[in-house]
Amino acid sequence: DVLDAWARSGVNAAPRKSNECMRRIEELSEEDVRDVERIKEHAKANAEKETVSAGDDGAVVDERNNFWGQSNIQIFDEIDGFLHPEYALYPSDQSYTSVILALSRSREAGAAERAHQLLNRMIKLYDSGKWFKNRPNLLAFNSVIAAYARNPTFGSADKAEGVLNQLERMYFDENKPQYKYLKPDVVSYNTAVMGWSKSREEAAVYRAESIVNRMKEHYDAIGDKFLDVEPDSYTYNAMVNAWIRSGLGTTSAENAESVLRLMIEKYDDGDERFVPNQKVFCSVINVWGKCGGDSVTIQRSMDLLELMEDFYKEGVVGLKPDMITYTSIQSAIARSRLPHGSDMAIRLLDKMEAMYLEGDKEMKPNVKSYSCALSSLVHSNRKDKHLKARDVIQRMKEMDVEPNAFTYNYAINCAATCALAGSSDEKTKMEAFKVALNAFTSLRNSSHETDSFTYTFFLKACGNLIPSSAMRSKIVTETFQECCKEGKVNNEVIGRLTGCLNPEEVRVILSSSTRKRISNLRSITVRDLPPQWSSNTQRR
Repeated sequence: DVLDAWARSGVNAAPRKSNECMRRIEELSEEDVRDVERIKEHAKANAEKETVSAGDDGAVVDERNNFWGQSNIQIFDEIDGFLHPEYALYPSDQSYTSVILALSRSREAGAAERAHQLLNRMIKLYDSGKWFKNRPNLLAFNSVIAAYARNPTFGSADKAEGVLNQLERMYFDENKPQYKYLKPDVVSYNTAVMGWSKSREEAAVYRAESIVNRMKEHYDAIGDKFLDVEPDSYTYNAMVNAWIRSGLGTTSAENAESVLRLMIEKYDDGDERFVPNQKVFCSVINVWGKCGGDSVTIQRSMDLLELMEDFYKEGVVGLKPDMITYTSIQSAIARSRLPHGSDMAIRLLDKMEAMYLEGDKEMKPNVKSYSCALSSLVHSNRKDKHLKARDVIQRMKEMDVEPNAFTYNYAINCAATCALAGSSDEKTKMEAFKVALNAFTSLRNSSHETDSFTYTFFLKACGNLIPSSAMRSKIVTETFQECCKEGKVNNEVIGRLTGCLNPEEVRVILSSSTRKRISNLRSITVRDLPPQWSSNTQRR
């Protein structure tokens, strides 16, 4: 069967080709129906015509012509049985379903609507009584639901649920006993839930939740309202995704974790169908990491990570936390700016390095893993954080991970904030400046480019760590001049420059290029300076 072959081929053109075949078959079917009706009408007209002209022997002639009229139709049907309205004039239910299935997998515009049209055509043919032994099947309904559920356009999830509602009504309608065979299953409901879980529409998560509640009601019902549609792991995974995509902040995270822990509870009760997977765990961890980054949300992420580690130790291989999982928590910690966050971030880095060195090659930390650890150190209240930053960069090199501009910038900024953490003695400050200078020099000598942050952080280190002196003025002046040459001066760089030098020194540096004396240093911006100084920035 050419139609079925196209529908199941899986090639990109399959939905279009199978749809074209179906359109042609429908056209031929309509022609066949018209042919049959025309032949019947012609035979009947001939019989009536001969009856009228029969005269006194009309009764005999009428009987004879009626016999011949019926015989003509019978002979026609025997010769061309495929034209009989009760036989294969119309595409079969298998043909319709094959095309609907192919369309449900298509990403072409209008594919879902065309699949729905074909489904409605099946229902109309079945209700007409002219479709012989063919009838709409559950696969066709589920495929149309899937076609809408996979469609990203606005309103598609609602249409998917609408087809599910139609299926429910047909099955439960006492006035349509012919549809009692058409029982919705778990796939029907899960697919509609999936549609809402992927939707960005307002209240999408609550629409998904209402379908899940219907599943529970049908499964708990007694009698005619019972359906074997107990929510399964697919249902709950879709609900986790729905809550994560809902964008409701802490509410999203709390409800996503609640669904995850419900699955864990069912698994702990012995139902292995509900073993959570790594993707769901990591998704919930990530959504907690995006919830403002206070100590509570970070701890929720850490608790889930420890739960994953416990499952893996107990033999649930699929729940092994990977490097991305650890790094995502590090990233959340870095964004949180918690004073003690660096301790957690570095512990996670220690774990990754240890697992890698023990032979687990998938756990090798990447540049982001180290950069997040450095970023978390910036806001640490540790007095030795500059030394920790130096150690992190050294560990990177030992692990054959190349630092990038972000890495060095975080190291410079970490050293620059050392004095703010209580390290006020000159020896510690000089140690910290050496860390900043080494990172600054390493970046400039590497294949990576500096940026405005590089110069802002290094000037910050100069101002915080070097006492006011001729040496500081010299370093700051030369650094600013290099920044100008690279076209990376922005307002933050200017702010740091004015904080490191006395007003007259700043006026001398800036006025020498602008050819005018600058009186008010507080109001100066990059727009008051030569444009080439900020040619590689957004001039802000």
